[in-house]
Amino acid sequence: MRLVKIKSELIIDKEIERVKSQMEKNKQEFIQSIPLFLKNWYTTQYNRYTDLLSVNYANLSDDEKSNLEALVDNLIFTKRTEVISYFENANLWWHLSDEEKDYNYYRSIDNLIDDRFRFLLGAIGEVLNDFGFIPKYFDTPVLGFQCQKDNMNIYRFKYCDPIFWSREMKTAMDNYWENYKYIINLKSGEIDKKTA
Repeated sequence: MRLVKIKSELIIDKEIERVKSQMEKNKQEFIQSIPLFLKNWYTTQYNRYTDLLSVNYANLSDDEKSNLEALVDNLIFTKRTEVISYFENANLWWHLSDEEKDYNYYRSIDNLIDDRFRFLLGAIGEVLNDFGFIPKYFDTPVLGFQCQKDNMNIYRFKYCDPIFWSREMKTAMDNYWENYKYIINLKSGEIDKKTA
């Protein structure tokens, strides 16, 4: 009997390793979709505020409009590395850390982010503030941003509104979650161990 149990455990361990390999692919798909997500996100936010505050935009000179557009375009490239680095953190991904998460943790990308990520997205608030689109709000978020001083007394903007993730990111995360649930069920014995 003991031999059967050991064999069953080896089969389960092998299956877990196979699924972890798939989870790494899901994570890489997620990471690869970040540049396009950022490009679309910053462009959408730029358009949102220049449309919403069209009077402010109309009052800008042509040079100011060009500078504003260039700064937003630059954000796409300057923040890409930081955002990718944020999501490459092994602690976010169960298959790299083996740190147990809530069953539904990977159901939403929002569970992976914290204020550090919202400050990365909030960098567009600093640009919009420089051109008079949004003031520095400190207490209650207004127009989607809240301003806070960091440890070096530098004002930084935090994006507070909901984040609309790209379809590719959501698909990669959904696949990761399905694999995570499968392993949890496998470990708990809910999946027939002999078919694993």
